[in-house]
Amino acid sequence: MAWLYRAVAEINRYLPDDWRLMRYQNTFCTRIGGKYDFNLTGRSFLSGRGNEIVHLIFTVLELHMFDLGDIETQAWFGVDENEIKKFKKTAPRPNLYYFSPQFRYTGHDSPVWARQYEKQCPGKEYEYHRLHPLTRDGLDPAISIWTRWDNKTGEIKRVSEPEADFHGEDYWRLRDLSESNLIGTADGYQVNPGHLEISGSYSVGWALPTING
Repeated sequence: MAWLYRAVAEINRYLPDDWRLMRYQNTFCTRIGGKYDFNLTGRSFLSGRGNEIVHLIFTVLELHMFDLGDIETQAWFGVDENEIKKFKKTAPRPNLYYFSPQFRYTGHDSPVWARQYEKQCPGKEYEYHRLHPLTRDGLDPAISIWTRWDNKTGEIKRVSEPEADFHGEDYWRLRDLSESNLIGTADGYQVNPGHLEISGSYSVGWALPTING
């Protein structure tokens, strides 16, 4: 238990007072990696002291365990609790990572890293997380690393880049052209050879409908 208290104390040294661990709900999961690997889960609240946010740890979980507190929160948002319990058999996705010892050659000495983006692929039981170092002054957007997180076992592994067929959650929300109410399929459109470059690593092609006759 002494190691756990030391880890929490060091996280508090780096975590900004007003840092939100989740964007839309107050449950959180902090992945502890080092001598012992486990997850800390709980809920965040405004403390009533200015902009300060307090994070209350409710449970220490083994990596493969899922969080009942998260199920209760989703039920509060109107999702059927029995359905959630039936299908939510995945480990909680970490919002915050604490590494001790730290990964080598990260370019930063903070042991606390915040998940800022993830890439997924339907049917895969793992996803990629982009992490940035966190200090009392906030996030360092100039430095990042990628980790592969297994949503069944909770295991993580540092990687150089995600696989090419993994994309952000918003990508997978797009409907397939064949499922839309537009006429035809992608074969019925002419792809403009010009591309709009975005950030140097992605490109978007313009398409015009084919006109017959």
